[in-house]
Amino acid sequence: VGLGGSPAKSDAMNADYDHKMKPVTLNNKDYWNIDLLRDAADTTFEATPESVVNDIKKISLFYAALEKKKLEDTYEAQHAVLILEMVKAIHERRKLKEQKRLQSLPERSQVAADNLYISTVKNLTEGLVHHLESCKGSSNKNRREMYFIWSNAG
Repeated sequence: VGLGGSPAKSDAMNADYDHKMKPVTLNNKDYWNIDLLRDAADTTFEATPESVVNDIKKISLFYAALEKKKLEDTYEAQHAVLILEMVKAIHERRKLKEQKRLQSLPERSQVAADNLYISTVKNLTEGLVHHLESCKGSSNKNRREMYFIWSNAG
């Protein structure tokens, strides 16, 4: 069962999930605006910084570059996949809420649930970016390669 009593998707944990983003998705600002999940009633939040939104988009390009180099089994790729899956979940939840197909929780609980999705994406993104930036100048060749791929994504 999904949040709010909605049915859970049976393929939510499918290992063959397609992480490739279509060009239209990359250019769709609303898709990447994770704050749009929040209801108008939630006035307590601090907007996600534009730099984090830009990092999320860059992570999708980073993942595509890792796939091209056959590095999708690396820690960095799997961390990127987790972020992209969370962004997709936010986008899908927002659509379900707009269509009134996602049962709302009591207001305080709904605000907390929405904020949890958003803060999870922010934290995962900041963690991956921090990790990748720490690879710059590393004595480890693989870490330097990850930084090179990251710095050239997007």
